Amino acid sequence: MDNDKDNARKFRQYAAQCLQLAQRASEEDRKVLMELAKAWRLCAEEAERQEQSGS
Repeated sequence: MDNDKDNARKFRQYAAQCLQLAQRASEEDRKVLMELAKAWRLCAEEAERQEQSGS
């Protein structure tokens, strides 16, 4: 099973991919992709907190 550190790394990669796609997306799609990137970053931060707390 993936550990929190691995998950955080994956989540940050997903966020980066969303940002990359947003660069060439329509305005409407760009907004959605930016929100997705933000959500992935929040997931990464939560995984990092979980790792630090040992949960």
